[in-house]
Amino acid sequence: MRIRSIEIFHAVMQCGTVKGAADMLHITQPAATRLLQQAERQAGFPLFQRVKGRLVPTREARALYPEVEQLYVRLDGIRQLVDNLAHGQGDMLRVACVPSLAQDWLPKALAPLMQRHPRLRLSVRTLHSRQIVDSLVLRETDIGFAFDAPEHPALLAEPLAQARLVCVGPRLGRSQLPLAELATLPVIDLDASDPLGRRLHHARELHDIQWAPRMLAHSHHAAIALAREGIGLALVDSFTGSAARATLPLEMAVVEPEIPVTVNAMRLHDAPGSALVRHLVDAMGRVLATAASLTPQPADHAQRGAAAAPAPASPAPRPAARRNRTPG
Repeated sequence: MRIRSIEIFHAVMQCGTVKGAADMLHITQPAATRLLQQAERQAGFPLFQRVKGRLVPTREARALYPEVEQLYVRLDGIRQLVDNLAHGQGDMLRVACVPSLAQDWLPKALAPLMQRHPRLRLSVRTLHSRQIVDSLVLRETDIGFAFDAPEHPALLAEPLAQARLVCVGPRLGRSQLPLAELATLPVIDLDASDPLGRRLHHARELHDIQWAPRMLAHSHHAAIALAREGIGLALVDSFTGSAARATLPLEMAVVEPEIPVTVNAMRLHDAPGSALVRHLVDAMGRVLATAASLTPQPADHAQRGAAAAPAPASPAPRPAARRNRTPG
């Protein structure tokens, strides 16, 4: 299909009628009809069925549309880049981040960078780990922050910090919680597709702990929101837990034995080095080191209530970046 055929297909999918598509493309209705017929000839199969004056997408059209939609997203990125270059509006930094870090910690790393580079243009997308990998491989993102970077031969992953599984809820009254005890509490389970959720489920199987939570959260912040309302106890990463404890009337206990998860900065291994990316990665490492110091340790027996937060720890040396490889 030629670009013009893809345009009319996209427009009809958006509007549902040839007239609406014609108005969207600023052409006449007969011209839009001819373009749609041409698109179906090029595709080799019908794209729409006419039902009561409306165009209903065929099964093939519904399968094609998500790919066309992705094409339009990428075209918008190209248009934005062209506009930036034409108007000399400075560099563009494209960042992708998992939701658990994007709400509370990524902004703290971005703030000094934006102050230091007043002409910098910023794009931030909140995605899940696998989506971040796809965005990097498609070169839609310059740097991504995720838990336990998925294996991919094209990616370079740099460990920044380590989080651990914690339990968050009102009136916990303790700093640690045995994994086996979670089976007796109204916990909000983590999705098995979540990196920390996979580790939690593996630990349960390893220690032969049987439980059947009534609730399942597909994001850490959704779990915190449920815990805030007293619906259950949230099982989240320690960075999300620390942020919640600082702003909400919630307490946090680390789960024992430790269930860790690593925060990684990811980029394409063949992408040219960028000072902006390096500055952001370093800033994110410092922010996460400070956040990690707020996590209670099993040996802690601090009093409940408004205890003073411990002083931020100095960032520990980070392991060298690694290139992800496919297993085998």
